[in-house]
Amino acid sequence: MNEQHPLGRLAEHEAELSWSEVNQINRHLLTLEPKAIAFEHRIDVHEYTTSALLHNSVMPDHRPRLEKLLEGLGDG
Repeated sequence: MNEQHPLGRLAEHEAELSWSEVNQINRHLLTLEPKAIAFEHRIDVHEYTTSALLHNSVMPDHRPRLEKLLEGLGDG
């Protein structure tokens, strides 16, 4: 994954990520407000978060906050 832009190209690399990397990304996402996510990364973050939630690739205690982030991204 692109080190300079950790949210960039998430959808492209999602299948390549280890459980540890997924948890690291999820923890990073938990620190962000939807408006703080650059426009060019919003689609990737939305797709990644949707997939992670759908496939239960999140820690149970992270789920509510990631769902809230996803809702905020939907508000554009």
